[in-house]
Amino acid sequence: MSAASVKGMLDFATAIPLLTSILTAVGAGSLITSWASGAKDRRSARAGALEAFAAVEAARWNVEDPGLELQSIVRKFETAALIARLPRQAVGRYVRLALACLYALHDEAERTGQTEWVGLNSDTADLVGDAAGLMSDVIWSNSLLRGLWLPQQIRTLDAELDALDDPGFLNHYRRARTITR
Repeated sequence: MSAASVKGMLDFATAIPLLTSILTAVGAGSLITSWASGAKDRRSARAGALEAFAAVEAARWNVEDPGLELQSIVRKFETAALIARLPRQAVGRYVRLALACLYALHDEAERTGQTEWVGLNSDTADLVGDAAGLMSDVIWSNSLLRGLWLPQQIRTLDAELDALDDPGFLNHYRRARTITR
């Protein structure tokens, strides 16, 4: 073997690890870039869900709305929640309770003839408030950590709903279940 061929083999032998490390670095770089841009997209999607959630919260107290505006706002929230990859079980429960809240307020307004001073009984208001608080936590939380605490929170919310002694509100909740997915 000549010195020139040994020199060529050493160049080839050192070139392969160098080439491999360069390709790995480029691949890792693209993975990091992909992850970073994905994080930005996730934050943007959660921000959109949070804005849509705020719109639902405002609309569910609008007694003068016959429900059509809230249903439209709810659809926008559900779309934003889908894009943000929020858990369907939490979104569905919140949406049904928000709709039932508005329907109950409508009944109260019709019964009393007033739209200014209507409200829910304290247990029902607590339940709807708990659902809104849970939805806010879901939107703000990391999806990995959310999986640890959300199932228990859903069970707690379901237990509150089962224990609720407000037949009118429960009828509205059942009605909302037929409207929502």
